[in-house]
Amino acid sequence: MSSIFKDKGIYYLQVTYSYKSKKRSLRTGDYRIAKQRAKKEEPKLYEELANPTHTQFLPFRDLIDVFLKADHKWSVRSRETYEWLLNSYKKNKCIPKNRATKVAMLTRINTVINWGIEHGFVTNMNKFKNVGKMPARIRVFTDAEMILIHGSIEDKEFNRLVRMAYYTGARRAELLHINPLSAVEINRQWCIGVKGKSGVRMIRLNRQAMEVLTKQGKPWEYELGYITKHFKKNIRKLGIKNGRFHDLRRTFGFNLIRRGMPIYQVSKLLGHKSVATTERHYAPLIPSDVGEFSL
Repeated sequence: MSSIFKDKGIYYLQVTYSYKSKKRSLRTGDYRIAKQRAKKEEPKLYEELANPTHTQFLPFRDLIDVFLKADHKWSVRSRETYEWLLNSYKKNKCIPKNRATKVAMLTRINTVINWGIEHGFVTNMNKFKNVGKMPARIRVFTDAEMILIHGSIEDKEFNRLVRMAYYTGARRAELLHINPLSAVEINRQWCIGVKGKSGVRMIRLNRQAMEVLTKQGKPWEYELGYITKHFKKNIRKLGIKNGRFHDLRRTFGFNLIRRGMPIYQVSKLLGHKSVATTERHYAPLIPSDVGEFSL
């Protein structure tokens, strides 16, 4: 017997055989995708229940290595995050004091342990309880900060990438898929198709974004890690604290909400799967007084 159920926004497959049960994450909150993945995972779970294998002990350090070498079908960014957090723990065995980093690390340690159990490994590490949720980041750039950023980043091509992120709210990976020659006019509005987190989506191009594309003339060719580090390096020189490249996207969305755009339209422009995602990320920003700014 098998069933699909949802827990904390993620679908799981549970299979029962000879009074024993096993469950496995389907790694999605989309029921349609969950059903497709369940068809592939169900025979595997039945096989594991019918022909259980002997468990193998691995020290947690070694389990981390085996876990990172496995094929998880991660995005580039996800792999970078997993490797950085898990290798940091393996090296120091210290839990960060920063709340967001702490939650991120503990969550991934638990993921490694769960993955090990599913694949017949036992280790010398216990799962962390009451990990909590990642605190919402509420950092947005003020108008004064954006003027400083736009006017002070000397690398013209990178400056255009920063402006494009601010004028469109596009993610880093989406920006690298933008081809200036692919812009199309739909209902008197210029748009461009990019590969996003949930598939191909259309990004709306305002006048400022079109000007940037015209000057750029070719796709940007940066590595994701370089974008993050180079942006931080530039704004630190300007004395801007606690700023990240992704905050450009958050500032774009927040600015639209403050101008009175309906949350549904903002959600579409940001490429969120649902309005609930937009509300969850942007509701904490509404009371914030960050001063006046404009695109």
